[in-house]
Amino acid sequence: MASFEALHLREYTSADRDACLAIFDSNRPRYFADHERAEFAEWLDKPDRASYSVIEIDGDIVAAGGIFYCPKQNHVGLAWGMVHNALHGQGIGRRLTEFRVEQMGQQFAELEQRLATSQHTFRFYEKMGFTLTNVTADGFGKGIDRYDMVRPRPAI
Repeated sequence: MASFEALHLREYTSADRDACLAIFDSNRPRYFADHERAEFAEWLDKPDRASYSVIEIDGDIVAAGGIFYCPKQNHVGLAWGMVHNALHGQGIGRRLTEFRVEQMGQQFAELEQRLATSQHTFRFYEKMGFTLTNVTADGFGKGIDRYDMVRPRPAI
């Protein structure tokens, strides 16, 4: 289990790009399809993308994740969350997700929270308060089903 005192969570900068792509690569092909790498790299390079954060341990970036706002559908969601494959199961992903859920609640308190994940991680997000709404077989790529999930609006 990673010590939360050792975790340093901060906003992503363009200097973090290669480290984030390396984390992505460590999670292929089980958690991400090969074609998604280009989509992720493009998203990182967008100047108008939503908030994205990284977690460092001893100066090394070990996790990353962000949020997005969809004004057309009036919701907010989790975007491109990942922990280096060698560090799964140590509480890093939980800390990153708690931070992002809190961030969504502070910035978009009135909006429903959504995410799309896979069969490999949907149980983790259930524990974080998300409910499964739809499953699309091979929705992200062959062998990676898309699980759409929602977290109810907090009571205001």
